[in-house]
Amino acid sequence: MKLINLFKKFSALYLPSSKIHIDCIKGLVSVVLPVFNGEKYITEAIESVIMQSYKNWELIIIDDGSCDGSLNIALAYAKSDKRIKVFHQENQKLPRALNNGFSRAKGEYYTWISADNRMLCGCLSIMVSELKAHQTADMVYGNMYLIDKAGERLTHHGWFELPPGSGNVILPRSAHLLNTVANNTIGAAFMYRASADVILGGYSPDMFLLEDYDYFMRMNSLFHIKHIKTNKPVYAYRFHDGSLTSKDEELGITASRPQLMELDKKRRRLYNRPLYFSANRPLPFGNHIFKRFGLYKSDNGDFSLDDYNINTDRGGYSVYYRQRLLCRLKSAADTVRFIRLHTVCNIAKGL
Repeated sequence: MKLINLFKKFSALYLPSSKIHIDCIKGLVSVVLPVFNGEKYITEAIESVIMQSYKNWELIIIDDGSCDGSLNIALAYAKSDKRIKVFHQENQKLPRALNNGFSRAKGEYYTWISADNRMLCGCLSIMVSELKAHQTADMVYGNMYLIDKAGERLTHHGWFELPPGSGNVILPRSAHLLNTVANNTIGAAFMYRASADVILGGYSPDMFLLEDYDYFMRMNSLFHIKHIKTNKPVYAYRFHDGSLTSKDEELGITASRPQLMELDKKRRRLYNRPLYFSANRPLPFGNHIFKRFGLYKSDNGDFSLDDYNINTDRGGYSVYYRQRLLCRLKSAADTVRFIRLHTVCNIAKGL
């Protein structure tokens, strides 16, 4: 029976990111707020974080080269609350601003908020509770409602609005649609484990205007995304003349998503291809265990936790990992899953 259970444990390809060890402050939520010329609404965004019932958070504000009063507003808040930190960079666009913010994050959980939106009361608490209750969930998301420039609810907007006329955006409870429709079915209210971001490698600077959609699709390809239990909106998304959403047609945001969907198909096909490895020590548990993961020996080398080389078949792509990454994992089974997930993700980013 023990042998059967061992094989069951090794046969699962899915690795919950909760098993990947990183240096972080347990229970802390790292909220990144990127801003570029957002003085009109940034106060509302910051206040919405401060007013959360969940108090174990840090707010990292990245000023992306603003030329209005955004930076001064952020600095004033940082003086009065030690949980708020402010950093300035030359304008580098949203993906790099997000990566800059999360590179400074110390939390176990990550989320971010746009400078013109608001978290509703209980947003952080609900999402943290979901991730704590469901250790196999790597990312959770929830519903929201739309507001106009004055902060009033927008209705009859046609974006998953239920009931009609309510203004609520009731998103699909399964994330599977994300990879099949040219629409963002995750929305703007979400939280994920910092350990998952270690695997994904942050937001792609080449995906400006599609950075969140691309990130969610990569997350959905490798990890488990779960809708929170409640249908109650936890976020207010502002639609105004200066927002990127209002310029969707002009900027071609939605029109570009089918290309991402095609990329995702390649990524998933690659995920299902066998990986070949070579190293310099005997394989733990023997070759037959590794073959259950689609990992195949490519030459006379052996497996090692120190240095090893992994190649996709016929592709000639090699990735080297060091023991400092692998020591985060709790077991040999987790190590194998990490090899597979991390290699595929890095290859997919290069497609």
